[in-house]
Amino acid sequence: MRINGPFGWVRHNDARSTAFLLGFALLSQPMAMVVLFAPLVFLDPTHAPWYDWSGYATRYAPGVALAAACYFLVQMRRHVNSVRQDLAFRFVDKTDEPRLCALLEPLAIAIGVRAPYVGVIESRAMNAFACGASRNFSVAVFTRGSTAPRRVRSPPTRRSASGSKRSWRRPGPWRWRRDRGATRA
Repeated sequence: MRINGPFGWVRHNDARSTAFLLGFALLSQPMAMVVLFAPLVFLDPTHAPWYDWSGYATRYAPGVALAAACYFLVQMRRHVNSVRQDLAFRFVDKTDEPRLCALLEPLAIAIGVRAPYVGVIESRAMNAFACGASRNFSVAVFTRGSTAPRRVRSPPTRRSASGSKRSWRRPGPWRWRRDRGATRA
């Protein structure tokens, strides 16, 4: 699938979520066959998958697939809460982080989704991620290190062995000299 811009990513993620849901529903069938083996052999042998595949496919497979899909959807809905418990972020709004919320809203409008909830982790590291079960319920989480204003530093001045600021060393065999330009070292 070719991905073009933010809309392509949204469609791509929707397709992946659908594929995961269908894959989970299909892969739950062998697990259900193993779990239901003893009850079906003794209580309903005409619909046991080892005796008659069509009987199992018509009677038990749709129920197992529906139960698996429901379980998958419940876990997806609980995803943000489980991430919140694991990472201990707190939700913020325009009063707490006005600059961050003002940055996210136009981006969400540009890609056609509702503005996500905003969370902050109290850490000096620079990191961010987004998670959510749907377009309508998502959260963008930033660490405090990525939201704090930065001061711009000038590059460090390097002194030569004699103590003067005459030459700077560049990676490779070239040496930069203020008075002569680039010369071979």
